[in-house]
Amino acid sequence: ECLYDTLVQDETVTLAAFVLSGSSLKATMTFDGPIASSSVNTGLDLFMASETFHQKGEGFIRHSEVIDFEALAPAPEESEDEEEEEEPLDPDDPQIAEKRKERRERQRQKFLEAKAKRDQRNLETQKKIREDGEPAIFTTKAPAEGWYRFCVHATWYQVSAEMEMRKQSEMGALDSAGNVVSVEESMAMKEDVELE
Repeated sequence: ECLYDTLVQDETVTLAAFVLSGSSLKATMTFDGPIASSSVNTGLDLFMASETFHQKGEGFIRHSEVIDFEALAPAPEESEDEEEEEEPLDPDDPQIAEKRKERRERQRQKFLEAKAKRDQRNLETQKKIREDGEPAIFTTKAPAEGWYRFCVHATWYQVSAEMEMRKQSEMGALDSAGNVVSVEESMAMKEDVELE
């Protein structure tokens, strides 16, 4: 998953990412650019420029870091149900078709219940990470004007991530740590100004 946006020279940008779910709550966060001139205005041209971007050195950014949210993951739950061994069906039984149908229905029901439990556990994990965790943050200044790319890639397994690219030109302010404020912080600041 990648976000693309234009930055002007010396503009401060803050990248924030959460890894919400997956077998492993680890991912690699990358920031590259400028990958294309800010005059590029079609998706195809931007894609082609990003595929050929391999610049290093002065005037370019190539940042990569592994972000790890494993500490916020709940302990794996032990299986509550022991798999019940079902007796083999007698192929000579005149009601074998009905018994197979009943067995398949029981297996299907068990599968659906287990899936519902997994889905609920994933939702609870995502909520816990959002409430208890802090996003991985990287703040920098754009060395040159142009298009920049911010990506979050799974390190080993498929993950679900939430990511945000905050530009000083859009949010207007930096916090005490030098990061571009979030949308919520920006709105709170505007409300404070209106109340004064």
